Amino acid sequence: DRGGADGTMHVSDNLNEVRYSITDSPIYKRAFESLPESSVFFQASITTNLDGPDVDADTSMREAMLTMSDWSLAFLDRVYEILRAAGEQEKVGKGHSGVASRHTSVDVAQAKNFSRIMKETLCYFFSSMDDETFVSALRSVTKFLEEETLPHAAKDASLLCQAVASTRFDLSGNGDCVTDKNPGFDALMSVLAEDLEHRSNKSAIYRLRCLAGAVRFAGRAVIKHREKIISAVEYALSKPGDKHLFKTGCKLLRHSLSSQCEIYPISQCSHPMRSIVGEGLRIEGMGKSAQLHGGALIHWHVPSSEQIDFTAQLLNKFSLQRLKEMGDPLSSIVQWRRCLRVLRYSLRGCSGLLLDDAPEATMSEATEISTHEKATASLILEASTETKSTLNGLRRKLSRIMVDIMSLIANDTSYSDQKSDEMDQQMDENNARKITISSDTKICKEVLEVTSLLLTRRGSFHRVQTAKSVWRGQKEILTDFVLASGSDYASAAFFRQRNLGANSYYRDGENGGKTMSSALLVNRVNIMLHTQSRNASFQIPRRLRKRRGVTDEIASSSTLFSTDMDIKTLQLSLKCDIEESNGAEQTSLETYECLIDGLMSMACHPNINVRGTASGVVEYAFSRFPWVCKPRTQRLLAAVSLRDIDQNGEYGIPSCSKLTIQLNSQGKRDRLAEVVKGVAKIIATPKMTKELLSCEFNRFEIIQTLCGTQRLVSLLPDEEVQKVVYY
Repeated sequence: DRGGADGTMHVSDNLNEVRYSITDSPIYKRAFESLPESSVFFQASITTNLDGPDVDADTSMREAMLTMSDWSLAFLDRVYEILRAAGEQEKVGKGHSGVASRHTSVDVAQAKNFSRIMKETLCYFFSSMDDETFVSALRSVTKFLEEETLPHAAKDASLLCQAVASTRFDLSGNGDCVTDKNPGFDALMSVLAEDLEHRSNKSAIYRLRCLAGAVRFAGRAVIKHREKIISAVEYALSKPGDKHLFKTGCKLLRHSLSSQCEIYPISQCSHPMRSIVGEGLRIEGMGKSAQLHGGALIHWHVPSSEQIDFTAQLLNKFSLQRLKEMGDPLSSIVQWRRCLRVLRYSLRGCSGLLLDDAPEATMSEATEISTHEKATASLILEASTETKSTLNGLRRKLSRIMVDIMSLIANDTSYSDQKSDEMDQQMDENNARKITISSDTKICKEVLEVTSLLLTRRGSFHRVQTAKSVWRGQKEILTDFVLASGSDYASAAFFRQRNLGANSYYRDGENGGKTMSSALLVNRVNIMLHTQSRNASFQIPRRLRKRRGVTDEIASSSTLFSTDMDIKTLQLSLKCDIEESNGAEQTSLETYECLIDGLMSMACHPNINVRGTASGVVEYAFSRFPWVCKPRTQRLLAAVSLRDIDQNGEYGIPSCSKLTIQLNSQGKRDRLAEVVKGVAKIIATPKMTKELLSCEFNRFEIIQTLCGTQRLVSLLPDEEVQKVVYY
């Protein structure tokens, strides 16, 4: 690098000029002149002056881009054909019975890649338009959505709506007001959210799915349509007979929450093809690497106090009110399923907004708090008093409710099959059958999913590692391997000659073989923000444990999880106001440890599907709370060795010694086998195994336990022996 200013190593002088010198050759000029008039690159006003000394390249580029309008509408027609073909392909894939064939993992991966590429392509496509062309394209999209209903292409159609609503904001404002006006989202709302009651279920599902895509990155423009959003969600969740419509309403609720309480970049500003001309604005040249400084004009959506209030309103109306309704003694199993599903989707959208303590206490924390906690607390402090009251300690309160539900399930499943059948037939004083949520697989799985979100999720976006892998692949595509190989050869030659000098050589610029677009650069910053949210799920538990101290940890080492719970007590607790829920004397960390005990009890559930799901959630929870493994090792080993006669329900594990005398209707100890398999899978988790092998005493203890299982094996049913030995 002769200049020594840009940090780029040149393989030779003026390398790019040499590579593109063909554009100055007579052969290239004659080929350009021979282009037909129908060609996009044919410019009659310039082709006659190609041999002249001064060729206006900017005018040539501007003339070529004049064809953007007609081409963009033709491209949209091709997109519509892809959406129509998606429905036809789904119909062809069905057999004679009308049931679609099973999709393999390869099909799922291909569908995800197609969706990702389509979303990025459409974002680039709409961002590159001028205002006049965007108006024509928006008119075409709204007409397509209004005239056609493609249920099998609802997901891809939602990506089209997402690109329209996330790539055109009024950037004339300054600061935080750049996302208030969104003409694309306003036009889509008038089509997708109107007259849903008079449409068929398929048509309503299609439009609500498209609306969920449109609202996902629509910014503050959602606020002025809040009544329509609430009405659409309320309509979808009020249809008990259609589970697909109900699920679509849950997705709309999730995306509405995340769009109002999350930070994300504005796609319109991060795509370099659309030039913004104005006073004091600098236009980057094409082919140059993007920068975040020097007037880069990258805008981000940052939630306002009004948006936080709207988020709390949605959360209170559709999730917290339903939790109170579950306290009604006449509530059915279906109502429990739907309530827990709505709560799960709500947490997927706004879990990053739920703090462990009050925002004032978080900001005044003596120990070091994470960046995510500090940012979230500052947002909540700007909200209204009602919103602060709703969000204050909500994560701990919801965790306490999940603990109570899992306590009831553990209490019901601790009985033998024969005794459980007798309990199911009992009648209460109203001569109505008691509901038994412990035997419902769907309710148990929803409880496990909600518990996993409360323990490990601190933001709506959680697939950070996948996003990083995709970003690295996109970055590699930008590498000019011919130029990079030449640069490597020259660098190796300099190194062999020890002619490196005091400077370091990098290939980080256009002349070095790479060009970093602004979209790729902003996406990397966005991934960094998501990484901070993920890291908060590790940092916050450690901070809470540090605040508790070693002395209090030893004092609270005994289990706080209890199986003394019945359905009446649980319903009475749910019927009360959530702010008055029990367990207020417990700290957030103690409540989370109770949740882990509840998960361990669910890992011993009689249903094999519930046990498998619970084992995975337990392993995931151990990654955030690794210190809970140590006090539970002796309890797990005592269960395997049948030395837990006085430890029934401790840390959520039923007493295996008591289960040895419980027989089912066939005279077999199936319940004992189920508990032992669950305990063995917990012991086999990496964190628990690491704790067991940490010292010689634990190693000797586990060897003694494994060598003393003769009595256990002799008590198990013959068909369960092989499985238990394997576990």
